[in-house]
Amino acid sequence: MPSKDLNYTHKTVEGIPMTLIAPKGRRAKTGIIYYHGWGSSGASSRFRGELFALYGYPVLIADGMGHGERGSYNYDDVDETGRYLPVVLLQNLREFPMLREVLMEETGVEELFVSGHSMGGMTACGLLSHPQVDGAVAFNGTGDWGRLLKEVSPELMAAEVREALLEQNPMGKLPAMEEKAICLINGELDESVDPKSQEAFYHELLKVHRRPEALRFELVEYTPHLVTTNMFELAIDFLQAQSMEGKN
Repeated sequence: MPSKDLNYTHKTVEGIPMTLIAPKGRRAKTGIIYYHGWGSSGASSRFRGELFALYGYPVLIADGMGHGERGSYNYDDVDETGRYLPVVLLQNLREFPMLREVLMEETGVEELFVSGHSMGGMTACGLLSHPQVDGAVAFNGTGDWGRLLKEVSPELMAAEVREALLEQNPMGKLPAMEEKAICLINGELDESVDPKSQEAFYHELLKVHRRPEALRFELVEYTPHLVTTNMFELAIDFLQAQSMEGKN
């Protein structure tokens, strides 16, 4: 049920259905683009967008390729996941500039964070090297796309997809992230995305990052491939801490 404290704007831009959720009567400094996971959709991620917005952050959520109103894959088929998840992930990166333009024009925010769960968390990590991204909150994702490549049946991918995945691997673009606010949150018992791969990404970030207060990795105990209340609280605490840091 929509919240009376939020404004909802639904539109389709360049064939991509999207929803902007924004707090009423509040001028926001920071906006968020939220990316859903494999087999999910913009509509099923709306509640997470609402939570961010209720804390003062306008959120744009769009359907990824082959999800929601943009079609479907056989999400439960291991081979189909291995073949198409990387394709959708890379397409998310290509579509980012357009989504950013929509969010900036609609809200006038000064800075932009990207967030998401699972494939959406991978997308957030992949966008961290983009010059127009100020930070990320990634739930159950990974920035170690080399390991991801090994885990999603690389033999099923087209050669150009494998090459593009390696070219866009966040592990190879760490210097572009050295000043950015980065919060990585993974479930300890996640069997879908190995939390050790995100931990490895975090330790590589530690070697180059120049703002210790703006880099955080949380491995949440007893938690599988879910976004829990505790995880969301960690995310909000992190975002608010970055806002306070900017005022000092």
